[in-house]
Amino acid sequence: MKPLILLVLAVSVKVFSQEGPDTSSFLFRNLDGLYFNTGFKKELNVYSLVNGFRYRINAGQLTFKIANDLSSQVVRSRAKSKRDDNNFSLQTSYLINEDISAGLLTNYRIFNDSRDLQINSASNTNIIAFSTVRSIKGASLTPFAGYTSDYQAGILNDGYTYGADAFYNFSRFPETELNSRLFFRNDDISPRKNTLRDINLVLRNYFEPGIKNQLSGYYHEANRDFYIDADSAIQQVFSVSKNIQSRKEIIAGVSDELLLREILSRTDLVVGASLSGRRISRDFRYKFNAPGELRYYDSEVNEFRFDIYTQTRYYADDLLVDFIIRHSERDEKNSIRETSEYDPIVFEEKALIEARKNNISSRTYLSVTAKYFLSQYDIIDLSLFHSKLRYDTPSPTNYDDRDEMMSIGRIRYTKDVSAYLTALLSFEASLNNLVYIFAERSANNNKNRIFRLTTGGFYGLSNFYSSNIFDISANYTVYDYEDINPNFKSFSLRQFTFIDSTRFSLSSSLLLRLEAMVRYSEQADLYWNDYKITPTREIYESLIKFTVGAVFPKSEFFIGVRQYSISGFRFSRGGRNQDSYYTGTGPYIEIRHRVAERINFSANGWTEFIDSNSSSNQNMTNLFVNIELNL
Repeated sequence: MKPLILLVLAVSVKVFSQEGPDTSSFLFRNLDGLYFNTGFKKELNVYSLVNGFRYRINAGQLTFKIANDLSSQVVRSRAKSKRDDNNFSLQTSYLINEDISAGLLTNYRIFNDSRDLQINSASNTNIIAFSTVRSIKGASLTPFAGYTSDYQAGILNDGYTYGADAFYNFSRFPETELNSRLFFRNDDISPRKNTLRDINLVLRNYFEPGIKNQLSGYYHEANRDFYIDADSAIQQVFSVSKNIQSRKEIIAGVSDELLLREILSRTDLVVGASLSGRRISRDFRYKFNAPGELRYYDSEVNEFRFDIYTQTRYYADDLLVDFIIRHSERDEKNSIRETSEYDPIVFEEKALIEARKNNISSRTYLSVTAKYFLSQYDIIDLSLFHSKLRYDTPSPTNYDDRDEMMSIGRIRYTKDVSAYLTALLSFEASLNNLVYIFAERSANNNKNRIFRLTTGGFYGLSNFYSSNIFDISANYTVYDYEDINPNFKSFSLRQFTFIDSTRFSLSSSLLLRLEAMVRYSEQADLYWNDYKITPTREIYESLIKFTVGAVFPKSEFFIGVRQYSISGFRFSRGGRNQDSYYTGTGPYIEIRHRVAERINFSANGWTEFIDSNSSSNQNMTNLFVNIELNL
């Protein structure tokens, strides 16, 4: 293959100044044919429009690609707000041969937000040249370079952007597979500079049938410069209107996983471990601190993490069991980088404040899932989960040290009573125990118990289908020291829920649908030791939607009525009194239509005529529209 450098001219606009071009996006990977999707949503007081368009056409060795993404949202409330984000891209390329291509790219992106934010309007323009060379041995290289102009916080900067994207895939079947990627990018938009480095490596070894090892490593480094408001002292000393904050993140890690199939009869084993580290630093370009204060300082967060896990799977004709054990360790340290410019006394105070965030945590959990086939028509599912968290803070002024244990168990029985009826019965219980080590936070110590019983069935005939679920749950939270701290009081939340979904076909094209939900909730003060509760609030909630529809090979049309209702009652010495109610009733419509084989249109919406204690004679319309074309 002859070496060749192909230049492509590109114009690009991005939203945030700290984000530069990414070749993985502007090369339009995985784009083929025509795709168009637009969706409009009006829900309560929020109006949203999302539009996506992709088009690709091949004419001999010439390829034309165009894309546009639009996201717009309007919120109508006391303070009306509007947010728009649009990205347009255009690319043409010419295929010299199967390994080399060249083209022209234009990209435009703009962002606006009417809210009073530090960055509510931004754009970025790039002119980029890149080349792509592919190798038959699985390697590819895409260097790029160009000019960039960035607008943020009312300031326009320009400069150069350059980088490269490289892939290498190697396979020596059946022993070894190697996948790797190297990507780097620099955006020199003086006085700011953004950089990105990514290295990914995956090595798979197949030692013999049933034994596989996968070794993975990665390195990520990203530096972003962005403008922030400068106080009067910074403006006066450095003659600038904005300060610059740099955020640099470095993440590196390695992991290894070994798979052993049939280590015992019908038993597979997976063993894995990973090590990773992360560093986040925040620096100010301009720093000025008056005597006795430290407002601007450079900080750093360092995190180290270790994970080890094992999974055992046993499979037989009528039994499948998975057993997982995982242990994680994490160490986080926060610090301030010291310089001679800082007042030693003030620096020590700030350093202690940062050090209060330091923490060391470890979590161990065990999980067992099993599926047992009693017969062809009877299945028992069992799942057990137990987790223990230990969270320590080395700082003597941080009292957030705690231990937390959680246990969850569930058993479900499913039976096919007949060819038309399936029944299920499920029980679930969980216990969470939270214990703070120090007396300063021990008032938060509590035990949370949740119990849930679910039963129901599914009945289906050629012209009739019905799904019915009954669910009862109870949530009990008991504080250990509520007797000496009146701010924490044990409570319970009990609920009953019924969900129904029924369809009945009157003919081949005429259909009746009923969807219903009824929920009763009770909140109460809890006296666990005395097995007593005192109700404080009740909530009744229901949703009913009844529709009549016509169903055709390419279209569905439903029309009906929808009602949502919720009422709240409080208990006091005077008895039970209603304190809130809301009922919204109105027409409902739903349409689905396949315009062509790959062109679909769908819409549904309803109007609520509202009757509530907080308003009267109001109505609200909710509408969802979506058009999708994929050729």
